[in-house]
Amino acid sequence: MVLTSLDYFASERIRKDIYDAIRSLAKECSTVFAGYSLSDYTFKNIFYVLYEELGQWASHSYTVSPIADPTYEEWLSRSMQENFKTKVVNETFDTFMVRLVLARGHIHKNLKEKAVKMWPQFEEDNNSYIRDLKLADIETLKEK
Repeated sequence: MVLTSLDYFASERIRKDIYDAIRSLAKECSTVFAGYSLSDYTFKNIFYVLYEELGQWASHSYTVSPIADPTYEEWLSRSMQENFKTKVVNETFDTFMVRLVLARGHIHKNLKEKAVKMWPQFEEDNNSYIRDLKLADIETLKEK
């Protein structure tokens, strides 16, 4: 995990094997960047280094980040797609993960219990991004 710009600077040297593994995976798989602001200096350094080394890696890359301004979202989405073959997913990390679980069609029993219990807080924290997500969708998921 990169915490600061200084950590990022030092991490290339200190964590060479981790970065090599990330590069190798990025060549073969789609990459999802979640929880990073596209305006964050450290994130941009990681992103640009990967892009410079791998070009348009994998078939697609995705960045998951909440974007409140529709004009900025439209510009950023177009720019990231055209310049970096990266799709912008306008979601919070939490709503993104819930949508993935719903798409998968099943959930671990303990996670389901926690999601149901925490749903009011989830709704409050993700108010602008919750759109069509409903507690009933989680409650009716098959348990695995």
